[in-house]
Amino acid sequence: MAEKKSAAKGDAPAEGDADAAAAKKKKLLIIGGAVALLLIIGGVAAFLLLGGKDEEAEKAKAEAEAAAAPPPPALYAALGQNFTITLASADRPHFMKVAISVMTHEKAAVDDLEVHAPLVRSRLVSLLGGSDFEKLRTDEGKQSLRAEVLKTVQDVLQAETGKPGVEQVYFTEFVLQ
Repeated sequence: MAEKKSAAKGDAPAEGDADAAAAKKKKLLIIGGAVALLLIIGGVAAFLLLGGKDEEAEKAKAEAEAAAAPPPPALYAALGQNFTITLASADRPHFMKVAISVMTHEKAAVDDLEVHAPLVRSRLVSLLGGSDFEKLRTDEGKQSLRAEVLKTVQDVLQAETGKPGVEQVYFTEFVLQ
């Protein structure tokens, strides 16, 4: 009987050890599964976050390349023949003869200027005719007139085509008498 008791005692710890080992294995499997799940979630999150940054980086790179790309060549167009305008003055009438050219980077704007040339020239004749002779004798007066001419041309093109089209205006000839 003593053997049975010791065998029973031997069996009991063996069964207890097996239960404890099984519980340890379950615990390890659960912990291992949780760690694996966390690694998978972390990997997916890292992929998504780094993938978004790559798209943003590529977008920024494309914008930088577009900004670094040279603009299309400048196109120049004369606004018809010279403008000859009579200017009012306190002492006597004066005359202004001016040739005007514009600069753009769009071929469509040059074509639009051709189509709308009569309207553009008419508005410019009105603008130039209202100029003050004494003011036009100064550099500031000429620059001010150039800005007004640019705005007038852009306003006409904006109203007719939906785009200002012209970037600069140049006086290629300017005579006051």
